[in-house]
Amino acid sequence: RAVEAALSLGYTQVVAGGGVAANSLFRKALPEACEARGLQALLCSPSFSTDNGAMIAYAGGLRLQAGQRSPMDLGIDPNLDSSTSQP
Repeated sequence: RAVEAALSLGYTQVVAGGGVAANSLFRKALPEACEARGLQALLCSPSFSTDNGAMIAYAGGLRLQAGQRSPMDLGIDPNLDSSTSQP
């Protein structure tokens, strides 16, 4: 999908990072798929390709320490801008 998206948008490179970029099958498949379509694949080093779960847990711990609580019926917003509300 990333290759198709890059092609449809006129990009020449596909960049991958985060937890998915640590997957060995993905690290092999993405460059192959990109090369077959004339794109360049850029992958982070596996040491920088970690899941952000620990970062989210840490941020939640800081908010908990600061006394911030959310109600159990809090809605889900995948587009929430978390950069404006810090403990």
